[in-house]
Amino acid sequence: MKTILIAGGNSGVGRQAAHDIHARGHRVILLGRSQAKGQAALTALGAPVERASFLAADLSTHDGVRDAARRILDAHDHLDAVLHTTGVLTTEESRTTDGANT
Repeated sequence: MKTILIAGGNSGVGRQAAHDIHARGHRVILLGRSQAKGQAALTALGAPVERASFLAADLSTHDGVRDAARRILDAHDHLDAVLHTTGVLTTEESRTTDGANT
């Protein structure tokens, strides 16, 4: 069994990937901003607690990414893969709250 972190695993492509990966017998860790959407995704998986979890995280800032990484490493001794399915397409230049280009 592999442990796979899925950023954006609570909706869309990420949620479908989580379903497929979990159905193959692997452990999934879902990341997303909405606790409600995360819980709904876990419920839809019908996953045992030891094979699926959700972590609310804001990956739009460096501090948010660091906090998520720290919490993931505190809870898991390793990850076998990371699937990043989050993103935003914009035609306007913008910056995160910590000053990074988006």
